[in-house]
Amino acid sequence: MRRNKRILIIIFIPIAIFLIIIMLNFINTRMSNFVLAKYSEVRLDKLSNKLYLISNIEVENENEIVLKIKPQDNKNIFILINGLRYSHEIHINDKLVSQNINPLLNNYNKAIAYKAFKIHRDTEIKIKGNAVALTSIYIAKPRIMNMFIGLRAVTYSIVIFVLLFVVAVCVFMYINNMEMKHYLIFIFIGIVYIYKIVNLGEIYGLTGWLAYTSQKFYILNVTTNLISLGLVVIVLFYMYNIKTKKYTKIMLCVSFIILWLIGVNTDTKIQHYNIVLVTLCLISWAVLICKYVKQTNYCHFLYANNLIFISFIYYENLIEFKVFREGTVSFLIKISHLGAVLYLLGFMIIFIFNSYNKIKMCENQQKELEKVKMLRGISHDFKMPLSVIKLSYQMMFAYNMSQEERIHHKKICFEAISQIENMTDNIGSYLSLDKRIKKNNYAILNETLDKVQSRYKLIAIEKNIKLFIITDGKNCIVPIEDIQFERVLYNLVDNAFKYNKPNGHVKIESKINKKVIITVEDTGIGMKTTHKIFTPLYRIDESRSVEGIGLGLSIVKCIIEKGGGEIEVKSIENKGTKFTVILPKKNEI
Repeated sequence: MRRNKRILIIIFIPIAIFLIIIMLNFINTRMSNFVLAKYSEVRLDKLSNKLYLISNIEVENENEIVLKIKPQDNKNIFILINGLRYSHEIHINDKLVSQNINPLLNNYNKAIAYKAFKIHRDTEIKIKGNAVALTSIYIAKPRIMNMFIGLRAVTYSIVIFVLLFVVAVCVFMYINNMEMKHYLIFIFIGIVYIYKIVNLGEIYGLTGWLAYTSQKFYILNVTTNLISLGLVVIVLFYMYNIKTKKYTKIMLCVSFIILWLIGVNTDTKIQHYNIVLVTLCLISWAVLICKYVKQTNYCHFLYANNLIFISFIYYENLIEFKVFREGTVSFLIKISHLGAVLYLLGFMIIFIFNSYNKIKMCENQQKELEKVKMLRGISHDFKMPLSVIKLSYQMMFAYNMSQEERIHHKKICFEAISQIENMTDNIGSYLSLDKRIKKNNYAILNETLDKVQSRYKLIAIEKNIKLFIITDGKNCIVPIEDIQFERVLYNLVDNAFKYNKPNGHVKIESKINKKVIITVEDTGIGMKTTHKIFTPLYRIDESRSVEGIGLGLSIVKCIIEKGGGEIEVKSIENKGTKFTVILPKKNEI
């Protein structure tokens, strides 16, 4: 079954490539305008406001083009000779106007992307070079030609901007997660692609500054292609944890070196330059079809990404070998480089999503571990009060006790039940934290403080701790649900009593200005450190000598932040702790 699928994929690849190439050619030709050269002569009867490509140009002696152009009514027109990335000479009316062979001779011009000339009468253009078959010639009115040249520069500038954006995103992702070393590879790939675009010579200021010449173009282009595409293959191996043996890595490195040597060979640079690209694409395809990738995430996206890239490269090849004509699209941007940028963007998007899924998976695993930890903590903390209740009832049934002793044991059971009730309330609050708070829900500050005072008045007497509640005489509405606001104050005050000392005090104070400020201060044992106290299940008392499950403060912080507030804590060991809650106020009462 798997073998049949692989056969279907291999059959589908050339069909898909063919269809994409046909579509690219349709778009390119539909957007283009052509002028036919008959017997190496071009007559311009009517020239509208469009860019025209001269088609059917004949190459003489395999290294020379001779073209006679006759403008209409001796009007000014611009001639743009495209694809001059080879050693050449350009003659107009038997006069040498440009050459890039010898910098010591006249009319030396090292521009490698294109050269434009203005003519206004019958003109003979002669181009000599070892790769004139790759040359294309465009004609337009001066204003139209300047517009298209500007548009061409803008197109390449946008491509460079996109690549810079990709590099910036990868830098940001790496800074936020330095364990993801693969982003460094993408940063390097993005820089290499920027270098490739500059190497095309479209941004003349940069190419002139970096001293690019036609002699260097193919060496630099083949080298950068090998580096960038080779790095993409490495990322693919890393992304899917594909294990390769040592000799396989050596063979790949040797293959890359051989391809580089072939690609930079001056006699076969055009043909083998393209073979280098296609071969690297096929290496990627071999990785995609293998068992490591075919059942992984985004495999179909990867197939499509590679198909588009290979199709763009083949289409560029077919244009260079004159199977298809050039057009406006191929004039504005080199098709293979456009495909390379799309390939890189697609691959990076896949990688980011794949990394994001792995991070989410790790987070989910962490949450599962937290749940297990919470369940273990709950089972441990519930055992204590349940054991107390069980033991007290056993003693009451097993022994004849006085009324006072029975009251004492019932009191112990009641306290244990209160502990269980408080813990179950915290668990319920913790599990409902993700629920949205309704906009109409609110709490009245002084009413909640009165409830706190009523609840802890007797506890303060029993534990010999003084309770003070101080207000500034003002009252207001707090934008938190009343039950949740009670839970905030109950947890803070409960901790203040729980970790206090005999004969100590708990002070609750509220002030209303632009915001509501509530402080809960105690004279208890304090804390050495406070940076983890709002973490769920974190317990300061590692011996768990005090009842609780470590959820109270995390619940408090979450409720306060959902209400648009914040909480601060200051604590000194053996002196006490002070919590400060700052909340927005809705209305004063």
